[in-house]
Amino acid sequence: MLLDRPERRRRAVDAAICFGILAASFLYAPYAHDGPVLCPLRLATGIPCPACGLTRSFCVLASGRPAEAFAEHLLGPPAFACTGVLGLLWAYEAAAGRRAERLRRLAFSKHVAWALAGVILAYYAVRMVQWGLTGDLAAWIRGSPCGHVVAWVFGAIWG
Repeated sequence: MLLDRPERRRRAVDAAICFGILAASFLYAPYAHDGPVLCPLRLATGIPCPACGLTRSFCVLASGRPAEAFAEHLLGPPAFACTGVLGLLWAYEAAAGRRAERLRRLAFSKHVAWALAGVILAYYAVRMVQWGLTGDLAAWIRGSPCGHVVAWVFGAIWG
């Protein structure tokens, strides 16, 4: 299927975003472990979200340390690769002016999306149990703004 001019521009922008994410991983790599926490859920509650660790994983992978990247977030290296593949797919579509139907059907399949959602949720559940068993989760919650509010409320009620 041929793409009209606005669709080609959109594909070029999408490709640029993917390549920008990969470039940012290389540029931010020296600061990945020292930077601020950007996750709103973790900032408020202390509880990491399912995506927490992906930025560090991308940056560590960009630094050439794949084992450490998997340790930061198991899905980081595959997500890094998918970002590159999608960037190439969209760059191809923008340049050729037509859709890559076979790749598109695979990349944007409902079955693939549901499988990916299942993998992400299962991995998150395993991480939550692991953090719960090590005590990290409780410590993060106690140190969070919401944890302080809850402690203050319980302290005020049962003093």
